Amino acid sequence: MMQCIQTKMLTLNFDVFLNFVGASRASCNIVAVLRRLCFELSTRFQLPVIDVIEDYMYVVIDFCVLFLAIQL
Repeated sequence: MMQCIQTKMLTLNFDVFLNFVGASRASCNIVAVLRRLCFELSTRFQLPVIDVIEDYMYVVIDFCVLFLAIQL
């Protein structure tokens, strides 16, 4: 798996984010997964860290805002 990730990141210029399901109770919770992705997007692309509220709709909106910010 690591070789595939390195290939995508280095040769294809992809960003790869990993989420291990089953590693903790929150690993299957979509709100927790999206919160972690928001934090990772913020740190990886040096964007302001958003204090994501623990509500599904707010997390989805924050994720979309961050995702669109890296596309610009």
